[in-house]
Amino acid sequence: MSFSVIERSLAELEVRAIRERSLQAAEPWDLSERTPERQAERVAAATESFCEFERIYFPPQVHLDGYWPPNALHRDIVDSCHTPGVHLFLGPRDHGKTVKMKMVLAWLTLTAQVQTAATLSQVIPTSSNILDDIAEMVFYNPRIAHDFGVECIENNEKQIRFRTYMNGRFQPVATIGAFSEGVSLRGFTKGFGRPRFILCDDFETSVSPLGDDQVKARIRFISEARRSLSRTGVLYWSANNFDVRCASNVLKQQAEKGTLSAGWYVHCWPIWSPEYGVLWPERFPGCTTLEDVQAATNALDDADFWGNDMQEPRQPDGEFFTRDHYHLWRSLPDDARGVVVTDPNLSLKGAGDTTAVVGLLFAPSTMAFYILPGVVCRSMRAPEHVLESALGMRNDRIVMLAMDGSVSQEAHWTNHIVAWCRINQRAYPPLHFYRYTVDNISIGAALVYNGDRLYFPPDMALHEDGKRAEAMVRLPRKEAIPQG
Repeated sequence: MSFSVIERSLAELEVRAIRERSLQAAEPWDLSERTPERQAERVAAATESFCEFERIYFPPQVHLDGYWPPNALHRDIVDSCHTPGVHLFLGPRDHGKTVKMKMVLAWLTLTAQVQTAATLSQVIPTSSNILDDIAEMVFYNPRIAHDFGVECIENNEKQIRFRTYMNGRFQPVATIGAFSEGVSLRGFTKGFGRPRFILCDDFETSVSPLGDDQVKARIRFISEARRSLSRTGVLYWSANNFDVRCASNVLKQQAEKGTLSAGWYVHCWPIWSPEYGVLWPERFPGCTTLEDVQAATNALDDADFWGNDMQEPRQPDGEFFTRDHYHLWRSLPDDARGVVVTDPNLSLKGAGDTTAVVGLLFAPSTMAFYILPGVVCRSMRAPEHVLESALGMRNDRIVMLAMDGSVSQEAHWTNHIVAWCRINQRAYPPLHFYRYTVDNISIGAALVYNGDRLYFPPDMALHEDGKRAEAMVRLPRKEAIPQG
């Protein structure tokens, strides 16, 4: 055996010893607490409530990195453990998603609510590590050992088996096995029962292939794993929505559109939200705004933060409009005036191509351009939706409404405007038509943007239309120049 292998083995043993010592920090009960009556009371309370189980058997001193009270994400994880189906939990890094899931699985098996379960990951070593963490919770916590009378039957990298002694009798044997993409769950049954619970983590990572076929195959694998469960089975999937192409984002978009398959649930918990502020305020004291939280994380850049922490992955930068020159305005100059511009694109099915309606101002005092709040960027199938979106963006700073269109489009949309006037019994403001070529306007826009003279509204990333428009700004890339 080489010295490097020996050193690595010793390091792994040291890490394991530290973790075992942390669990032993849950000091065994003193004599007054070891009476059968007190033991029965604790076991009854812990069986009835996971929160009591965590409070009794995993006190704050067990948590090596510090203890903070559970947050809304943790409570959601606990509340979902009896709802059959696939539960995809999208939450920030370093927020204890997987640790909470491991504790839930330990609770379910120790209290005999689940007899057969599994861990699942992209590769078997990761799945075995998750299994090892659960084994440490079950076998090395002296409080649990005393109250539940845990008897270890098997404990290795492939599976653990144990039984507990409660209420004067042994409970059914609990089995938890480790599985991966290469080790299928098919046929994993114990006695007459299928698995009742699967804990999936690190099933898709930043080094996973993200082609359409690979992502679809990954989702199919999870679907097959679900079919290996009992009818009341639960699959927990802990993930980060790190890329627009990843399976997590595909499922999140399906959930938002209402097309997600029955029995699949997406629980999305960004690190900060306008609805609840900071997800874990105790973990980030003093942080109240989105900017505060971003500064407090160890995110590499905006893309890392918005994907792994906010669960809103962004398109990679194009070659004309990069993130380096993306700025938000805090207030508008008094002399800023401009136009509302839209394009005549319609989608008959209300899906597919998008129509943009944007208010753009120019301020001579700063020689800069400013985009108004409330950008519209979505598929619209009815002309009146486009007309009303443009009309709704007018304010005292807007001097003109404009539409990009050719002569034929001008005649076509003039008819729509006449129809709108008849329906609404009022005149529509003058609408000016201009014909531009994309190449000409994109070059000028790139010069302004890269000169730090284009400012986006503060709410740009806080609503779906703004997010969609922002992503499209950075999509354009240089065309490859033919050789020869």
